[in-house]
Amino acid sequence: MVPSAIKLPHDNHGYHQRPGSTLDPVTTPADAVVSPRPRDGLGRGLGALIPKVMPPASPTTPAADPKQTLIEEITASVAALALPAGDPDTRWNPAAVTAAWLRSRRSPHTRRAYFADLADYLAWLDDTGLDPLQATRPDVDLYLAELRDEQPPLSAATLNRKLASISSWYRYLVDADIATRNPAATIDRAPINRDHSTTIGLTVTEVRALLRAADTDVNRWGWQSPRRWPAERNRIVIHLLAGLGLRVSEVTGLRLADLRHNAGHRTVLVRGKGGRHRELPLSAALVRLLDAHLPAQRRLVAEWATPPDLELAEDARSGMTRLPRQTLDLWNNERLARLRETGYPGLPRETEGLLFTTARCKPLTQSGIFTLVRRLAYLAGLPAADQVSPHTLRHAAATAALDDGAPLRDVQDLLGHADPRTTRRYDRNRGSLDRSPAHRLAVLYSE
Repeated sequence: MVPSAIKLPHDNHGYHQRPGSTLDPVTTPADAVVSPRPRDGLGRGLGALIPKVMPPASPTTPAADPKQTLIEEITASVAALALPAGDPDTRWNPAAVTAAWLRSRRSPHTRRAYFADLADYLAWLDDTGLDPLQATRPDVDLYLAELRDEQPPLSAATLNRKLASISSWYRYLVDADIATRNPAATIDRAPINRDHSTTIGLTVTEVRALLRAADTDVNRWGWQSPRRWPAERNRIVIHLLAGLGLRVSEVTGLRLADLRHNAGHRTVLVRGKGGRHRELPLSAALVRLLDAHLPAQRRLVAEWATPPDLELAEDARSGMTRLPRQTLDLWNNERLARLRETGYPGLPRETEGLLFTTARCKPLTQSGIFTLVRRLAYLAGLPAADQVSPHTLRHAAATAALDDGAPLRDVQDLLGHADPRTTRRYDRNRGSLDRSPAHRLAVLYSE
């Protein structure tokens, strides 16, 4: 909702024009046709399992409790599953236990994946006329056999995750005295080749070309263009993916409070998998980009969060409206307090404190960053542009660092891997003969 006191310019080149979604390259690529990303069944209402924060309430309506909202959304999603009814007079029926099982998962991504796996399994049982509580190991084996016959074939890791989801659900049912056995408990997991990865690899030259494409995407827009700010933000996102090897979920979750100073370094605190945090140094080039981006980010947030009674100054030269500098600084300092007091719905509450947002002040999405990376890969003219993803840059970071002589342990810490074998798997050149220790041994023995 646009406050009535704010006059939006009609000029498409106005710096303070409130841009719509069509002006944001993250959500709407303008130059290339990007292959759609497989959604892995996310169109089945699984988004309800990701914690959402309700829009800010009006001054007369109390704000919704995010935890209670999550419980209600999970309960509603579980109600759509093909579960047996159970005894309606008992507190813990199959649906209630399943909802508790999902909520016990700490990560929203785990909840989404487990829900998708369970929904597919229950749908298969329903189609075959089987009661989930009466299923046996042969039933689960038959289900997995049908999954292995799917086209395109599922990876061993995906099959193992589906089996783990089913086994975890049955184990929870057994602990709650809803089921008498876990039919998936003794099924062997599919072997995984840790030295093989389907992620496409990029050379250092190709990563540089991708970074130059991000620069080109910024420079094509004038300083007054509303498209320039999203392009500058996108360039920082690409640098974080390529220079620090961050996961896409780690980028979307970064907050302003995660930017820090430590021992003379500008750093960023990254929240990784399993609740593990790591503090990484920012390069001088990335610091300059962030320092130039953050004031524009604050201006955008201030415009969206401007209360109706705050008048704007008129720029006589351009005819655009903008916040006076002193008023803007004051508003930035008092914004959150005033929002909580008035309940003004101008700023999406889920955006508060995020380092990156869209031009409409919404959180960046993983699919949006996927589209961005793919579009820049086309713009850079990469040979395998149709296979490049954000995870490609993570692999490239590991390979380039190890090729340059960085110790495996240090690269493991950079990427946030719990197991060094995972880091080795990310190394695309691990079998290179040029890096073989045989060369070092030959020099040692010849002395």
